[in-house]
Amino acid sequence: MILDTHPDFLLTDAGKLLEASLTPKMAEIRPLSEHSELRYTISWKRKCQAEWHSESQTFIPLRNMKIIQEPYVLIYMPIDELNEHIRSETIFDHMEQAQSSAKDRQILLLVEGLEAYYKKRALIQRRHFQNQVRQSIEGPSNDNPSSRKRKSGQENLESLPSRETVEQYLNELQIVKNIMVVPTKNSEDTVVWIENLTIDLGLGRYKTKDLNSTYKGGKSGANETDTYFKMLQEIQLCTPAIAKSIMKAYPTLQSLHQSYRELDKPSGEMMLADLEVERSAIRARDRNVNRVMSKKIYTIFNSDDPDLFLY
Repeated sequence: MILDTHPDFLLTDAGKLLEASLTPKMAEIRPLSEHSELRYTISWKRKCQAEWHSESQTFIPLRNMKIIQEPYVLIYMPIDELNEHIRSETIFDHMEQAQSSAKDRQILLLVEGLEAYYKKRALIQRRHFQNQVRQSIEGPSNDNPSSRKRKSGQENLESLPSRETVEQYLNELQIVKNIMVVPTKNSEDTVVWIENLTIDLGLGRYKTKDLNSTYKGGKSGANETDTYFKMLQEIQLCTPAIAKSIMKAYPTLQSLHQSYRELDKPSGEMMLADLEVERSAIRARDRNVNRVMSKKIYTIFNSDDPDLFLY
């Protein structure tokens, strides 16, 4: 795979981690040479050395390698940048420019630090409320340092978009602009998500072919445990490491299903969140199943909507 990447992103912590992670996997990261007018961060190309021949049900080698453009582009946006666009009311113009430069490709908006921002703002709001209560007890005073600090805290709170405002903008981007929004916790979580997507794109053309059964391995496992393990990995971006962590907590499909039945929907959606996953090569510490994956797995196992579409 080839990742055409904005040079500014390569200077960030996430960019450096991504380059260190993908280079050993034979992925090629190329800085975008003409990036001044581009509003997206990463686009993908695949090196194609064979084409699928439907009659023979095989891949036929090409004489010359082809470079095929994948139909996705990614915009990396830290939460502070998103908030600035929301405050200045430029987010829709920015995304329209991105859609123009991306042409007919699907835009993935990766927002880093969204959940941490929600917690930070809630903490500031709670402290501001406590200060108001304290001020009402102590009486008004405009000259002491603590009073000035409270005023500064109020101004800081008002400058931060509320959770409701942020979610309203993100919902409009998804519904009106047809942009897929991907929240990540930090730079490491960002790299894991991009890495998994890159691998998925690289293998996608092989997974979608209806190969002759002579060459196909059986989809069922050797036993119930192996089948359960393979089934979890059919979920997009559910890696073997994530599947193993789920099976460690819920050894059988029946135990997973029973645990879901004992919880209400919000609790069930977060049931797998924060399960420890075996250490990744790019991490200095263990990682966890993220909330998006936990909610996706819950929805797959519990939804009765035949038209439900999941990324």
